[in-house]
Amino acid sequence: MASIVLDQGERIVAVNSAWTRLCGFSANEALGSSPKLLQGPKTDTREARAFAEACRLGSASTTLTNYRKDGSPFTHRIRSRRVLDASGRVYYLSEGREVHGGPAGR
Repeated sequence: MASIVLDQGERIVAVNSAWTRLCGFSANEALGSSPKLLQGPKTDTREARAFAEACRLGSASTTLTNYRKDGSPFTHRIRSRRVLDASGRVYYLSEGREVHGGPAGR
């Protein structure tokens, strides 16, 4: 499962190798960036904003058309939850996978 961790400012602080393979960005390219780096012309930005807001409240899931580094679209099924570290800092752990036959193919 492709995984990504965002800080409270919605900046990427960690990605796993499954995420780098799925999205085409290296960890170094992603760290410090916004997950908006995956958005493109067919990304439903209204749905993306609603997903981000729901995550801030606890947990959420959605399916979006996102884009790899090479510009190719893919249908991205994502679920995310709010987590706290030992110091009480808020992070968001998101796990996603490519699904076939969804919005990217339209």
